[in-house]
Amino acid sequence: MNESGVSGLVSELEAALANGDFAGHVEHIEAREAQYRQPDADLHPNVKAAMKAKGALRTYSHQAYAIDAAMRGSNVVVSTSTASGKSICFHAPVLHTLLNDSRARALYLFPTKALGHDQLSGLDEMMKGGGIDLSCDTYDGDTPREDRKHIRASSRIIITNVDMMQVSMLPQHGAWRSFLSNLKYVVLDEAHYYRGVFGTHVAMIMRRLRRILRQYGASPQFILCSATIANPREHAERLVGLPFDVIDSDGSPSGSRAFILLDAASTEQKMGSTGINMQAAMVTSSLMRRNVKTLAFAQNRAGVERIVQYTEEYLNGRRAGRYRRPELKNKIRPYRAGYLADDRRAVERGLREGNLLAVASTNALELGVDIGSVSATVIAGYPGTIASSWQQAGRSGRNGKQSLSLMLLRDNPVDSFYLRFPQAFFGAAHESAQVNLQNENILGAHLECAAAELSLSRADFDIFGERALRFTTRGLVQAGRLIVDGAVRRLAPGIDSPAFNVNIRASDNDRFDLLNADNGRKLEETSRLYALRELYPGAVYAHKGQTYRVVNFDEGAREAYLSYLDQRIYTQAEISTTIRILEEPVVVNAGRRKIWTSRVLIRSQVMGYYERDLYTPEDKGKFFPVDMPALEYETMAAWFTGREPRPRYPDDGGALHAIAHVGTGALSMLAMCDRRDLGAIAVDEHPQLGTSAAFIFEEEMGGVGILDFVRNNPEALVQRMVDMVASCDCDEGCPSCIDSPFCSDDVEPPSKELMLDYFAR
Repeated sequence: MNESGVSGLVSELEAALANGDFAGHVEHIEAREAQYRQPDADLHPNVKAAMKAKGALRTYSHQAYAIDAAMRGSNVVVSTSTASGKSICFHAPVLHTLLNDSRARALYLFPTKALGHDQLSGLDEMMKGGGIDLSCDTYDGDTPREDRKHIRASSRIIITNVDMMQVSMLPQHGAWRSFLSNLKYVVLDEAHYYRGVFGTHVAMIMRRLRRILRQYGASPQFILCSATIANPREHAERLVGLPFDVIDSDGSPSGSRAFILLDAASTEQKMGSTGINMQAAMVTSSLMRRNVKTLAFAQNRAGVERIVQYTEEYLNGRRAGRYRRPELKNKIRPYRAGYLADDRRAVERGLREGNLLAVASTNALELGVDIGSVSATVIAGYPGTIASSWQQAGRSGRNGKQSLSLMLLRDNPVDSFYLRFPQAFFGAAHESAQVNLQNENILGAHLECAAAELSLSRADFDIFGERALRFTTRGLVQAGRLIVDGAVRRLAPGIDSPAFNVNIRASDNDRFDLLNADNGRKLEETSRLYALRELYPGAVYAHKGQTYRVVNFDEGAREAYLSYLDQRIYTQAEISTTIRILEEPVVVNAGRRKIWTSRVLIRSQVMGYYERDLYTPEDKGKFFPVDMPALEYETMAAWFTGREPRPRYPDDGGALHAIAHVGTGALSMLAMCDRRDLGAIAVDEHPQLGTSAAFIFEEEMGGVGILDFVRNNPEALVQRMVDMVASCDCDEGCPSCIDSPFCSDDVEPPSKELMLDYFAR
């Protein structure tokens, strides 16, 4: 680590902020001393030796409390900061139990294969240091088939992921009977990651697991570890369906950190850099020139690719000569989902071993994959939640020395709000993680899987919920997916292996392949929802640092063909969206206004796209129409309507248009979701309502529970929208409060004055 490089850049930025060159805020976070405590439980001597070998000569207070709770037989959720030593919280009680019971088994679940392999290495090292000889193995898609039977029969700890549970362990539970019958612990790490669609799928998988375990007479304890969130107990209990004890008082130490919020617009004006990804590249190249190991986070796959491209150009001297260090241009790599496992592990190893100096990543590296000591994190835009922001920032400074986290903030209502009120960011509580146990698409898919594993009966009411089980199985019977057989419901004949048809990382299980048009090789795959919005003919797509253009889209074959493109351009789709209300809405009061919520049908269709140069995004570019199929899906929505009588309030359209722009950002700040999880539309006259309206809806089939926040906290949503707009220094509205450069709603222009008046009267 290069501490002088970190402190040097921090000093330069502080001076620039003080001189008014840039706009932003520097928060100096002091180092935190450790709080130690010894567990009351008398751990096995070899476990104590293993903990000592792991470096836990003394346990932090939260580790001790977690160990004691687990040893008492409680289900435990540990919610503490990044790099706080949470693995000790489950390794210690698990190893103690397995050493004292030769038949006992444990199941470790991690969100990704990479994280599972990391944990196995750490666990092996820990056991070796304590003289513990227990068979531990990973069991995932990379495990050779000839090894799997032996692992199921002999491994005391199996490290896997929920994807393997979905397609292997649960459908083939008979082959796992010996292991499952003796299961004493289930560990679910990175539990905050299991939210939204993915979290809802995981909650169903946990219920299916408990159902099979009950069949085999096993009742293991669950230990969950999470980053800091507002509702660790509620989240754990919704994921697993059992009561939990919470450990959330962090006793771990941390080094000092400078956390800088920087206005991207002021940086762009001063430095001549165009767009937030170019600015992130500029900061990354500055850190690399100072020999500071850096992790840059982008909000999407295209952003990752662009940061790498721009950084290489800075280091080559093509963007600005003062950044020129051509010998470093091969020291940065992109990292994101969609790459092959070997490619991702090569990047992890390169950063860990020092062969790379920087990596640009999506939130795939938010998790605790071992990448060694990183001194700085650069975050291109607010990630969508306070929790994710601190997760990303916390990837630097893990060795206890000074670190830097720099977040570039865009000119939009959410980012600008935190720029104007930095203490709303630094002093804010972490958000609540959301899952939706009532999502009928997801529940129905998993009830089919459950019926294939064991016939459904009344005995399953306590696991899936009586109402959910009754209504969803009734629908599945009517659809011919289940059959009635006396008191049970079985999978209908002719339906094979339903588990393989459920994509647990999306509510949309319909997959599309992205193929290289030049050689037919598969590049990636994606969901139908993404494909119909992003893979229109002519769309520009980035993959592993290279640019491609979609040359053909075949909905029937579920394929899109992409051809290499040697141009630095990007495309922006223009999408037409309509909403149909499907059921009687629920209405709640929000001060002087009302908010309605209901299930709706979204119909969106790409009408065309604008083609723009990467380096001149202010130029809207030329419009190209396309002929794409429409995307339709049911989800949840909330809406505000125009006031009656309309002649008295003729300008509510401008107020509602502003609400549509501000509402998604406000709701994403209050609920634990990314702004991209939400969509919005303003209409002059909705055919079912007969009045103007502003809709905010979930961008996932069936919804994932985000709109529950609106029903439960309507006034908080309205107050946050008002604060975001009223606090802006502009007179009539601007991109920092109500404007959106990507809006194509054909309604009254958004109005700051009218929106504030709408909520005041």
